[in-house]
Amino acid sequence: MKFLNKSYLLASFLFFGCASTAYDSVQAEVDWKARYELCQNQGVENKIAFPDSTWFDSLSIDDKKTVIGYFANYSDRQCMSEASTKLKNILVREGNQAKLDYYEIDFTPLEQLARERTQHLNKTQLKNLEQEFKAPFNLRYMLDQEDLFPRN
Repeated sequence: MKFLNKSYLLASFLFFGCASTAYDSVQAEVDWKARYELCQNQGVENKIAFPDSTWFDSLSIDDKKTVIGYFANYSDRQCMSEASTKLKNILVREGNQAKLDYYEIDFTPLEQLARERTQHLNKTQLKNLEQEFKAPFNLRYMLDQEDLFPRN
């Protein structure tokens, strides 16, 4: 009789332990997608101009586009940071390589992704300007404000 109770208890832990882990990754992905939508909507609504910066003003047109794109990505990632960390940690814990591969770009640090495009830019200036970008913003609006959006 005791063996049966212990077996039942062990089976329950295994079943519910696995079920909650599967639920965790599914829920973390649902939460990540909900946060993504919220951040994207916030970006569409947040119409701001680029902060005053003599350094930025001195850049070439291509470098200005690179810097604005960098900060658009930076602010999106700031908005997504907590949800991305939770999702990545759960996927790593579960060993879900397929989903880790799927979200690889989202989990890769921005500095690594942007290294080639920003290597010639002043890192101190970029770091100083990061403080100005607290929330996702409307990229097209900012490019328009700087007269950098392509015209047909």
